[in-house]
Amino acid sequence: MEEKNRIEGKKEILFLTHSNVEHGFYSRKQREYIVNGIITEYSKISNEYNLIVKIHPSSEKISDYESIIKPINPEIEIIQKGHVLDYIEKADVIITYSTSTAPKQAILYKKPVIICNFFNLKNDPLIERDLAYDCKKLEELVSIIEKSQKSSLITEEKLNNFVNEYFYKADGKAAERFCKIILEITNQT
Repeated sequence: MEEKNRIEGKKEILFLTHSNVEHGFYSRKQREYIVNGIITEYSKISNEYNLIVKIHPSSEKISDYESIIKPINPEIEIIQKGHVLDYIEKADVIITYSTSTAPKQAILYKKPVIICNFFNLKNDPLIERDLAYDCKKLEELVSIIEKSQKSSLITEEKLNNFVNEYFYKADGKAAERFCKIILEITNQT
């Protein structure tokens, strides 16, 4: 699939969903609004981009997404199986509506990430650190996609700061720091 789209000159959008309904953060109606809106906006640029929808591997039902997406565009591929990093690596831009792990991984690949923040969720670490685009209105999505392909929010400095702060340090001492924190907590009780 990827080679065909690259030959046709299409860039790849990876739409990462998250089990916000299943975890009680969104209603089904809110999820339907988000997914329906993203697919509808995508149709405006489908001649330039290919869209793949990657849903959560265990917490979501593929049939829920098929019922929303297929009536709008039956050609869109909806995937549940497979490792998300394989899809992130091939994508040109990532769209999501969650603060899950996958968008943070996409940042490590230096992929542009667009957080569809239509319900004004707070405290997204990628938005707060200016590492992801904050899309507050559906009608802004296409222009943000196009903008993400022209310039990058991710600089080495911002990425290094994020990794050091969020993932801490890759120095092989994470377990030691973790144990120290546990000991500090247990000594306080």
